[in-house]
Amino acid sequence: MVRTHQHSWAVGLWLTALCLAAGLGFSHALGTGRDDVQCPVPLLPSGLSVFAERRQFAPTLTLPGQVRSTRRHEVVSHYRYWMVVHWMADEGSVLAEGEPAAVVRNEVVESRIADRKRQVRRARVLTERARARSRMARFEDERAVRIAELALRRAESHLRALREGATEEEVRLAELALERRRLEFDATAAALARVRALPEGDVIAQETVRGLEHEHRLAQARLKGAQADLHALRLQPVEPDLVVAQRAVAVARASLEAAKQAEAAAREQRAAELTQAERVVDVRRSDMERWVDAGRNETRPAPISGIVIWPPIYVGGKARPGVGPLWTATIAALVDPSAAAFVARATEEEVARLAIGQPAEVAVRCLPGRKLAGMVSAVGMTSEDLSATGRFARREERKETGLRVYDVVIELEAAEPMDFPHGMSGEGVVTVGEPLLATAIPRACVSKSEDEWWLLVRRGEGWEPRRIEVALEDGDRIAVAAGLAAGEEVAILAD
Repeated sequence: MVRTHQHSWAVGLWLTALCLAAGLGFSHALGTGRDDVQCPVPLLPSGLSVFAERRQFAPTLTLPGQVRSTRRHEVVSHYRYWMVVHWMADEGSVLAEGEPAAVVRNEVVESRIADRKRQVRRARVLTERARARSRMARFEDERAVRIAELALRRAESHLRALREGATEEEVRLAELALERRRLEFDATAAALARVRALPEGDVIAQETVRGLEHEHRLAQARLKGAQADLHALRLQPVEPDLVVAQRAVAVARASLEAAKQAEAAAREQRAAELTQAERVVDVRRSDMERWVDAGRNETRPAPISGIVIWPPIYVGGKARPGVGPLWTATIAALVDPSAAAFVARATEEEVARLAIGQPAEVAVRCLPGRKLAGMVSAVGMTSEDLSATGRFARREERKETGLRVYDVVIELEAAEPMDFPHGMSGEGVVTVGEPLLATAIPRACVSKSEDEWWLLVRRGEGWEPRRIEVALEDGDRIAVAAGLAAGEEVAILAD
């Protein structure tokens, strides 16, 4: 026992000396050291080692993610009114297209239907009233056009009469009228002369004289009027009268055109108003029929074949379907497990090395020991904080991590089986560079200090620190560009 204890103490002393030698930068390598090697970081061998090998090196990135369905459909309670979920398919159950996914019940749909029916009746009444008003307005507009046409015809007839002048019959009638007025004037003059010849002082004679004088003046005025009419007939047409008549014709024609334009515009406006009223009737009727269908169909069929998934639940969020009323809520979702893709998450540094079309392999938990071939089909344009990927976390309590991640879609080859459980987690390994023939060693063999890479190479019985140049790296292996040859033994460093 004592020897064993002394031997353990000796081994511990030897390891302590080894650590001190590493801390001094390996100024003297273990066994056979070299004074010209100055390593800026302490390197401790773990006791394990590997031999550098020359092989094809393909840099890769390992990205965590999960399987998501690319064919998904939401089953909602209903639109615009409250519904109570009476029955819903169990979560995880498999439904074929057309099978009932849920049964909902609405307690106020009948009042909504009655209200829509009243709106349809009201719209119809308004349409009939608009149609009746259109007919009355059309009669008024047509009447205005006819009045304008009559006025134009009268003005044109008057102008035409002025241009043609008086006819012989009209002149002869005017002459006869003048002769009659002259005879009346002579008769009143003779009667007045006889009365004035009566003796003075007779009261009746004086009253008669005054009456005859009045009739004489009237006859004289009518005589002058007949003379003027005859003179006017003989002088027609007169230029001022023609100008006035022509102006009257132009005004009447413009009035007629304005009346026609107003009638056409009013007709179009009435037609538009009537069309709008009829469209309102159609809209009201469609709305009523939709509500009638909603009240008649309370079963929500599955739009696609797939697995039933209930919506996520969190404090302050949606209620569990079937417990209480929902307002335009998603009560279930159907996902098709045969149409799936692997959606991974990449950091800002990793996404810079990704591109569409890069080959990839996917390993999921439901297929242990098997990798599925695929390729990168899409890389997210925007990122989100890693805390937002928590599915059931309360949004108001999420604390940002400062780590931005992007969605990376890896599309699996069609020949691969795709019937995965929705949300199954796994890892995607993406090849991010062309294969390179280089000396490869595990990542655990090197240590990086600023821009320099260091490792321990076997030299005799000890280890010698050496600086190398790295060509490529991935999460597991390093491709050495210079400083290390194939076949050299390299120590795996202790953490």
